[in-house]
Amino acid sequence: DKLIGSCVWGATNYTSDCNAECKRRGYKGGHCGSFWNVNCWCEE
Repeated sequence: DKLIGSCVWGATNYTSDCNAECKRRGYKGGHCGSFWNVNCWCEE
C-alpha cells in the first residue's frame, strides 16, 4: 500500500476522507491504518 498522508486532524498531510482521496488519485481505495490509525494508506 502507498502512504499518502495522515488521518489525524491537524497533522501533516491530513486527509479528511482517505478512501475518497485515494480514489481521486487513481488507487482502488484507501484506509486509515498503522499505529492508532494515524496514516492514510492507498491500495494499489
